[in-house]
Amino acid sequence: MRLNWLKLTNFRNYQNLRVNFARKNILLLGNNAVGKTNLLEGIYLLAFGKSFKAETTAQMILWGKDFAVVEGEVESKREKITLLMQLKKEKQGKTSKQFFVNGVQKPRKEFLQTFFALIFRPEDIRLLSGSPQRRRCWLNEVLEVLDWRYRQSLRLYHKALVQRNRLLDLIRENKASRRELFYWDNALVKNGQYLIEERKKLVGFINLFFQNAAHQFLRQLKVNYLPSSITLEKLQRSQPADIQNGWTGCGPHRDVLTVEGENFAAADKNIAFWGSRGQQRLAVLGLKLAQAAFLFEKTKTKPVLLLDDIFSELDQSQQELLKETFVSHQVIVTATEMPSGEKQFWEKVIFLPSGS
Repeated sequence: MRLNWLKLTNFRNYQNLRVNFARKNILLLGNNAVGKTNLLEGIYLLAFGKSFKAETTAQMILWGKDFAVVEGEVESKREKITLLMQLKKEKQGKTSKQFFVNGVQKPRKEFLQTFFALIFRPEDIRLLSGSPQRRRCWLNEVLEVLDWRYRQSLRLYHKALVQRNRLLDLIRENKASRRELFYWDNALVKNGQYLIEERKKLVGFINLFFQNAAHQFLRQLKVNYLPSSITLEKLQRSQPADIQNGWTGCGPHRDVLTVEGENFAAADKNIAFWGSRGQQRLAVLGLKLAQAAFLFEKTKTKPVLLLDDIFSELDQSQQELLKETFVSHQVIVTATEMPSGEKQFWEKVIFLPSGS
């Protein structure tokens, strides 16, 4: 799979920009703050239907404008498809998103089955060092783009969780009955069990990927997944404590995921605690490569790889590991300067001037 061109209208700092891409290794060069990451964000939108950094849709619309458009042509198996996503400001500060495939408006579900991409960012190291919530979000990111049922179950689970927690507070204040928990308990169990089962399958795939990795360090890694199981019986037993606390104490929102290095001498082999920063970067890189392999396993399509100033964060051996993946993927990389001694490596170099 590859992206042939991208057009941005009123998106971030770009009023009107069109970029044509090469088949393989593309380098986007420019100074800091010229909009290199914004360009990658536009590509990411076509794959995920959402941003990897914006808190609100309105943040992606050029200041003073009422709408933004991200459009691109993707090619897979000799078929060319035009994708378009429109962001609009509505009344009362609200925003909307519309999705189009070959000029025909589609629901987000169908739009997301067309183009696949992955992004590597320096901030991704927080996938290991950050909170458990960050790792749960990553599992969701991997799965929801491939499995509409997972996406729906995740949405319904969070809706039920919010409602149940609100009801727990009311029960504690004698403003509601415990019998009212029955509906939300069933919704949590039905959707939560599906989330856990799919997460288990993904973690199993990642561990198999590590076991068969060519890089010695990756072969020493293991993802340890501790699901917080959820059943009606368990919710019933924990009901007094849940009412007292005002929140639900079990379920996939409490899952724990760690990456362990089997060569560490400590009993707790969590790489977030014992790994060097270089080892943590390599482990995150391994997780991303496993994600790319998982996407290919499910779609038989090689996702486009987006690398946002990542080479400056990797040592030579880590760069070589990443480049091995370039052979079978279209890769779009941002940088402030040409990587040392690698001018011939890039099929196309695109310079983004200040004030693009």
